[in-house]
Amino acid sequence: MKVFEQEVVVPGWLKNSSPLEGLQKAVTEACGKKAAPIRVAMVGKNRLGHVCEMEALGEVSGAKSPLPSSVFDYRQRTTERTSAFNAVMLIPTGVDCAIGGHAGDATPAARLIASQCDNLVLHPNVVNASDVNEQSDNALYVEGSVICRMMMGMVGLQKVRQNRVLLVTEERPDAPHVVDNTINCAEGARATLGMDIQDVVVLEEGLEMRTGVADSGRVTGAINGLQTLLEMLQSKRGQYDAVALATRITPHIDTVELHRAYFGEGGPNPWGGVEAVLTHTTSTVLNAPTAHAPTMSSEAIRTERWGIVEPRKAAEVISSTYLFCVLKGLNKAPRVVTGVNGAYDPSMISAEDISCLV
Repeated sequence: MKVFEQEVVVPGWLKNSSPLEGLQKAVTEACGKKAAPIRVAMVGKNRLGHVCEMEALGEVSGAKSPLPSSVFDYRQRTTERTSAFNAVMLIPTGVDCAIGGHAGDATPAARLIASQCDNLVLHPNVVNASDVNEQSDNALYVEGSVICRMMMGMVGLQKVRQNRVLLVTEERPDAPHVVDNTINCAEGARATLGMDIQDVVVLEEGLEMRTGVADSGRVTGAINGLQTLLEMLQSKRGQYDAVALATRITPHIDTVELHRAYFGEGGPNPWGGVEAVLTHTTSTVLNAPTAHAPTMSSEAIRTERWGIVEPRKAAEVISSTYLFCVLKGLNKAPRVVTGVNGAYDPSMISAEDISCLV
């Protein structure tokens, strides 16, 4: 399986009796029968219609993992429960948001909002800051595509006391210290958070993740080698509740040049787009909380000196694994409940329980 990018033009989109169905039809036709859209972003309009950029999961011959359910599946809620005030906070990944588009810099805003809520549902991009994650106690750390499915009425979120976390990384013959540091980070999480990290799986054949920039300027990426990862995760499905992924991302330009541009000139986080594509895929296929941390892409990064960088990006400069924030978030990330129908369940948050979206 691989993830590929594609642009789609939707003619007469707003003239459809159901814009969602019109978008689904156009995207499905563009993907074909052996691919499923993972992310769809409407980025503009031209003379032919509305322009969408999407990443899709393509099925390859012999793949054992089924294609995920449609991102367009939707159940209209028929009631709103008001016994609790539950908010959802989204910071879109890869578009250079002024607040939250970098390294956990939306955390102060999230903590402020959380102070006025019973529960705040947020995704990793809001609070992940390498070795730092200061989410509030009433924050629910939920992968972005799972939030979308919850808002579309298809899944619910169930609080947990603690998750069994499976950590997956990859062999790095070019930089063996990367695997050592990843395992040390896991051991540190065990010692300080009391995390239940069931296993650390080191893949002999890693993923091929590459950053990219779409025509709109939105950060994206492509992935090869997903089949082996998904099959391994499915074979261990009863042994974990959440999955932490720590793998290399290959930049579309020179690694040092990319870091210098990001820390010095600004712009969106260049790794976030392909990370979102990966976790959207794994969360949708597994129906389990997943999050990703990029490992050091090149030994050249170790010897570089970045000086004083802007505060929104400073957390990345002081880290060697970028992983601890992910482990802390997944430690109590809510369980994904499928097959919800809107019936009241005091142990679960579904679309009927959401009061507002920020």
